[in-house]
Amino acid sequence: MTTSICVLGYGSVARVLVKKLKSYDGYNNKFKVHCIHVRDADADKYRELTTIVQSEGHGDLRVLVDGTENTESMTPFSSDLEWLLDSQGHNIVVDCTSYNEDSVKLVFDLIKRGNKFHYMLPSKELVRNHWQELIELVKTNGGRISFNSIVAGDESEWSNIYMDQENFHLYAENPDLYSFRNGGPEEVSGAIYKDIMIQHAEELRRAREEELRLSCEPCGINDTFSWKDLD
Repeated sequence: MTTSICVLGYGSVARVLVKKLKSYDGYNNKFKVHCIHVRDADADKYRELTTIVQSEGHGDLRVLVDGTENTESMTPFSSDLEWLLDSQGHNIVVDCTSYNEDSVKLVFDLIKRGNKFHYMLPSKELVRNHWQELIELVKTNGGRISFNSIVAGDESEWSNIYMDQENFHLYAENPDLYSFRNGGPEEVSGAIYKDIMIQHAEELRRAREEELRLSCEPCGINDTFSWKDLD
């Protein structure tokens, strides 16, 4: 299975994040940035960063200009909110938007739809101001949240702690959690890539175990005999 990644926003952080993800081995066959969602894909600030291509099944499709246009690595660039919210195809959603009411509502709406994605939330403002709501939403609607992926790999007291909805409350009131969030998009992309590779290795292991189990099952023919038959 190809892991599908959706990136929310396309500011300086998202640009480095996407570029780094697309540089890793395994891109396309193990994982792929399925889309970048922004508020207004036609805005002037994106004009030189994107172009329109003809896509089979989609017609005119806006994609990033990064040398992968018209290839299997091209990255769709969209403002189609309903398509984003209704899509069941994403496995990972990375929020790289600026903190504001619209960005908070977008993340909340995604979770409320019951889309069981893995939400990676590098925004310290979103987490600091809404962590209790986020945890309750995920518990109610499903999904998974990583609050602290941005410091993955950093040498700190947080580097070996996996923040998820089950244990975040143990650390949420410690202000140091938010002050030590100086990692950049390369750290986030590295955390994503590591998680994906671990997941694919586990899926491969399970597939091999299942294949071995099936090969060892009886074929359905009773080929046993009684030792008395040898007398």
